[in-house]
Amino acid sequence: MSVFRLKEWWSCRVSADEEFDQGAMVIGNLDNAKPVSNKIAVGSQSGILRVYEPRQSGYRVEDLLLEMPLNEPILQLLAGTFIPGSPGMIAIAVLHPRRLQIFELRATGSTDEEQPDSSTITLIHKLSPVYSHDLGMDGKHFSAFNMVAGGFGGRINGSQGRNACDSIMVQSLDGKLQVFEQSAHAFSVQFADCLIPGPLMYLSQQDTIVTATGACRIECYRYQVLAQAQAQAHSQPEGKDGGSSSGRRGGGGGEEKSSSRGGSSRSGGALTDIGLTAVRGAMCEWEVNLGEPINHVVCGSFSGTTPAKQQELAFLGAHSLFIVKESGGLLQQKRLSLGAAPACLSAYARSGACTGTGTGKHSEDGPS
Repeated sequence: MSVFRLKEWWSCRVSADEEFDQGAMVIGNLDNAKPVSNKIAVGSQSGILRVYEPRQSGYRVEDLLLEMPLNEPILQLLAGTFIPGSPGMIAIAVLHPRRLQIFELRATGSTDEEQPDSSTITLIHKLSPVYSHDLGMDGKHFSAFNMVAGGFGGRINGSQGRNACDSIMVQSLDGKLQVFEQSAHAFSVQFADCLIPGPLMYLSQQDTIVTATGACRIECYRYQVLAQAQAQAHSQPEGKDGGSSSGRRGGGGGEEKSSSRGGSSRSGGALTDIGLTAVRGAMCEWEVNLGEPINHVVCGSFSGTTPAKQQELAFLGAHSLFIVKESGGLLQQKRLSLGAAPACLSAYARSGACTGTGTGKHSEDGPS
């Protein structure tokens, strides 16, 4: 039993008959207000998007800024600079099962009609669509699972400038990856032998994508390797890409090793039946077998022994919490309490350079 207690400052019961996915909440200055003011956006699988702004202790009606039906289940929300030509503007990315939509939340002022001389201005929020993408090939062969955003290809600190916009990578239920650079589709690839999709994390300092597989492994891929794989596969003549029908099914075994890969093994994979490049273990930067299904991943500095410019990854498994280096080494493992099913993981800032973690779980007494 812990001696520490958290005091609830603000809470709101969204709906009694709606369901919500793990990533269907995002917090940030979603309407680009000045001075900066954080809002909370929540999307339900019933397709309703709500935006709240807690201003004081306890919920009030005016805390609900917007409630808008989108008529499609909402799987995940992200906030980022997704609007072309407006690198500093925050937009909201909404992931549906077969569509990705980008919205801009705008606030306009309005005075009280009954008291026109009043200096009080009421802000009215409106959600404006910016652009959307149909997932898959012509809206087919794709059912979304999750997404991740970032300055893929070194857009944040690279030659393209610090103010470049974010890109979005969407993962399907069968391991397809579709990358969008704002309003344009960049490329699509597919993880070979993907049975169960896992969480995605983008590491900006290394420009890598980290994911977890159904085989209880975590794998790291360089973004440039994924981007170049499709071009290389399409440029190779048939019969010379190593992509025979038996090879595409991944039945050879022994391809995946628990070490970093050399540059010579990162060639483009074979094409799948619908024309996508199969991303194989030989293209992986590093991988670690954790031995447990992974539910969630966050990045930060958790051990206190890592240099300031390096990141660490915290993976929440079915029974344990793992801390892994950004280069692939296992640093720590903590066994969680018995009788609880871990549900989510969150990182928070602590004094100094360290980051703390908190976990949520399902138990007989309810979520905690």
